[in-house]
Amino acid sequence: MVNEYAESFLNCVLKRNESDNIMRLGALLMVVGVTPMVVIGAMIIQLWFYDIIEALELNDFVGVMLITSTIAAFYMLFMATTAHKHYLRDKRWMEALSGYAASYGRDTAEMDAVAAQFDDAWISRIKKGFMYYFLIILVANVLQSIPLFASVMEMTLSMEVVGWLFLIVNIELVIASLYLFIFVRKHDGLQCEFTSLFCESMKEELPDAVPMDTRIKNRMLWPHIILNIVTLGLYAFIFTLWALHTMNLHIARQWTYEENLLKIIMARENATGIRKIDAEPETDLIKIAIKNMEQII
Repeated sequence: MVNEYAESFLNCVLKRNESDNIMRLGALLMVVGVTPMVVIGAMIIQLWFYDIIEALELNDFVGVMLITSTIAAFYMLFMATTAHKHYLRDKRWMEALSGYAASYGRDTAEMDAVAAQFDDAWISRIKKGFMYYFLIILVANVLQSIPLFASVMEMTLSMEVVGWLFLIVNIELVIASLYLFIFVRKHDGLQCEFTSLFCESMKEELPDAVPMDTRIKNRMLWPHIILNIVTLGLYAFIFTLWALHTMNLHIARQWTYEENLLKIIMARENATGIRKIDAEPETDLIKIAIKNMEQII
């Protein structure tokens, strides 16, 4: 394409897999929920199979809860990193479309005002905060495996400790899910508003262009919090899956929209001979986690 802003938008679309991750919900459920349950189940089966009379020791459950809290803390970091990467791509995405409209002499003040509401500072601070928290939980989990610290822990073990650890895991999942819900809701609304302004300003050059409509409803969050309290924290796992599904839904529908918009822009610019090579999105949770950790370090 001759128009540099159209080419910039094209690059955003073609390289989207470098910034956007669509994860399998089952993988997250296995990591966050099933893993600790399997460990506890294995201990109970061992108790019955070997006919051990004495009950399971508290430090067994504490160890499981510490591992689970570390996994949940990593989930918080992973969600914040995923949201931040998606935000940065969409910021370039909107800059390209705004520049494209300006190249045709259109007034982009309203579009720029909407784009300015994407605050990079608070998203970066939240990601750093989640990273520091994850490192603290990780260090605590490592220390409890050292005999000296483990012996000190055993002297202070009680069912209250196990309960507090479960509460920590629950709070971690709820905070991460709330953050993801709020991020997607605000981000999706601003992006739909931006595309509406873009299509209105470019209706002469791009008559077939329509605003983005992801149909993501602006749901209230307080019922989820009440359900989590009523179910004594068990609803947190369902809430986590729902939050991740909402993020996946936003990304998938944005991909569909930008592909159609790109075709319209390419037709306007008389672009020919561009071959799109779009790799399959990465869905392996472990590979995504390793890639994100490498970028954070």
